[in-house]
Amino acid sequence: MRAAVGRWGWVWFVVAVALYAPLHTAHVYHWDGAQFVLAVQEFSVRLSQPHAPGYPLYVGLGKVAAWLTGDAHRGLLWLSTLSAAGLVVLSYRLAAAWWGARAGLAAGLWALTSPQVWFHGAVALTYAVDALAVTALVAVSYRAIVRGGRWSDVVLIGVMMAVVGGVRPQSVLPLSLTMAWAFSRFQPPRIAKLVAAAGIAAVLALVWLVPTVASAGGWGAFRDIVRRHAAHNAPVTWAGGGLPALVDNVVAVGAYCWVGLLGAVVPLAVGLVSKNAGPAKSLVAAWVLPMLLAGTVVGFTSQPGYVLSYLPGLLLLAAAGARGVPVIMVGFVAVLNMAVFWAPTSWTDQVRFGVPRVAEELRRHDAQLAQTLSALRREFSPADTVLLHAGEWFTFGTRHFQVHAPEFDQYQLIPDPTVPCPPGKAVWRIRQGRLGFAEAVEVSGYRHVVLVVPPGMAPSIFGRAQPWAEAQPVAGSGGTLYVLSRRT
Repeated sequence: MRAAVGRWGWVWFVVAVALYAPLHTAHVYHWDGAQFVLAVQEFSVRLSQPHAPGYPLYVGLGKVAAWLTGDAHRGLLWLSTLSAAGLVVLSYRLAAAWWGARAGLAAGLWALTSPQVWFHGAVALTYAVDALAVTALVAVSYRAIVRGGRWSDVVLIGVMMAVVGGVRPQSVLPLSLTMAWAFSRFQPPRIAKLVAAAGIAAVLALVWLVPTVASAGGWGAFRDIVRRHAAHNAPVTWAGGGLPALVDNVVAVGAYCWVGLLGAVVPLAVGLVSKNAGPAKSLVAAWVLPMLLAGTVVGFTSQPGYVLSYLPGLLLLAAAGARGVPVIMVGFVAVLNMAVFWAPTSWTDQVRFGVPRVAEELRRHDAQLAQTLSALRREFSPADTVLLHAGEWFTFGTRHFQVHAPEFDQYQLIPDPTVPCPPGKAVWRIRQGRLGFAEAVEVSGYRHVVLVVPPGMAPSIFGRAQPWAEAQPVAGSGGTLYVLSRRT
């Protein structure tokens, strides 16, 4: 049985890569993704490349991938694709080992075709890598519980916790509760083993933390940046935003998990109430529940990818509930997943509660950026043109143009409150693709001032005062570029 599962694992991996890789886009999808691309080129938490608390191991892996592929964005895309494919294999193997071949088939198929996994396996973000690292940690912990918690298991768990912290630090706190539960199932001395694992993780974490702090400008600067992020995010947490924020986060988690599960919610319900799912079910519950609380009661969930740190656990529980389900029903859920992912968004928007984690969203976004950049380069020369951005937008903002149009001088008018600026220099200024700061926007000497307007918006985002109101749309840009010509 184990040998057969191992052989099939390679098939799952190859199929997953074949499905996810064709969705790679030419342009960065998300603001965070652009920050990661820039971080691969220049790691600097001070410049929000990436943003705090920093993702040093992820960026380090991205540097290796960029070296192998010859491009930072392409390298990060392949990192996500390979991680998502690895997650599919691991989900299949765990479910098969815990609950049998039918459950393994269900876990593999449902992870493979989950719109959340599929989408994040094709974008330059941490979530697929984090999902693989967290699931691997859970797998290691289960083996340790079965073996009584040997000291070799303690060392490996400590190393894996440090890996998770280097990929996505936000996952560490809720996982600490999961590990505390797992260690309570070890043979004595349990406390000593838990302390040892925590010590190993802490020491190894310094390997990631020290360069991260240095890139921020030292401990004082790093603490200030973390404080800025905490203050900026406080209104969307229960502690800072009260009951409305809590409700928003609960609704977001529900919608994002739904898009990751779809038809698997029915066997998930069966798996949750099943009394013969074995000891693995308790471990998965100890994994998922703290993550859910972290994303709703303690912290917040602002992006669909946040749920990938525990969505594999929900898929595994669904697979546990699929043990007695006919194979045709397992296949039906996978077909439903694929249909929702590939169908025109207008057909499935209500089914997805508007969550845009589908193939058409990737194609649409890539085409829009390509159209804008083509019009920009066709109509203007970098030598006499400056780009202005009003502020930050997740899928069409300053960082995208910093990555994809570095030859143009650029300004962002509204500063990012999480990025410390030098005294008196609150305006972002980009020169040769590198972020700096200025006292004010200086457009003298440029023949053309081009306003970058995200799709669906208007130049009024820059304010109604002159001269922005005089800007004219640039032909062929799809309403995303407006030009204000000046005489020099």
